[in-house]
Amino acid sequence: MGKNNLASQSTYTSTRELEDLGIHVKTRTTIEDINTTTKQLTYTEKDDETPLTDHFDKLVLATGSYPVIPPIRGVINDNVYFVKNKQDAFALRKFMDKKKVVAVMGGGMIGVELARIFQKKGMEVYIVQAGNRILNKYVDEEVGEEIRSLLEKEGIKVHTSSLVLDIKDISSSKLSKKGQTIAVYTEHKQINVDGVVVAIGFRPNSTLLMDQVLIGDRGAIEVDEYMRTSADDIFAVGDCATTTMKQVEHKIYLPHALRCFP
Repeated sequence: MGKNNLASQSTYTSTRELEDLGIHVKTRTTIEDINTTTKQLTYTEKDDETPLTDHFDKLVLATGSYPVIPPIRGVINDNVYFVKNKQDAFALRKFMDKKKVVAVMGGGMIGVELARIFQKKGMEVYIVQAGNRILNKYVDEEVGEEIRSLLEKEGIKVHTSSLVLDIKDISSSKLSKKGQTIAVYTEHKQINVDGVVVAIGFRPNSTLLMDQVLIGDRGAIEVDEYMRTSADDIFAVGDCATTTMKQVEHKIYLPHALRCFP
């Protein structure tokens, strides 16, 4: 909403601070392959495709996650926004200050929260949810319907059971009656907007260890309560790994969740 300068609080430990602690830091480096048997890494450095190798005694994988990209026919251009990193936040803030109509793909926690922020900024807001109700992974049906009613009273237009099939650029088309540049097509409706925010979830970035360790819920690397994978001396933490929760019988994928240790 712009009420607080959260960007000033988003700084991480710098390379210099880590090196002052005696930690060797390699930036501009891409890990291409991990061999869990030989404990060897293959990597390349920026502007040089020559493969280099290194060995490890223990390895911690913290590769995070990436936004789910919907399987649609349409365009992914500058008017289609994702919600993942600081750059995405800055782009959305700029969009909020200049545009008037937005469609949020996804009726989960992030989608609903963003929709309310957009509405409070005076925008015309659509939530487009493929499932038959919003917040279906977080609350039961009765509570979800109550929240939907509250959102609609605020002026947010909620479309459930609406799978997005296509997104088209209509900036130069007569279809854009009010100057909107993007058309979102579902099975039953066309929604003309200034921009689309994709908030339909995340997938674990687990490809480096795929087929070498046990893979769990939604493709996340399965770990025990101490973050150990099924391979000796290899750990996985954060959004690339499963989460152990006392309240849930099985390990689940829960990106952005704090790990719950016994």
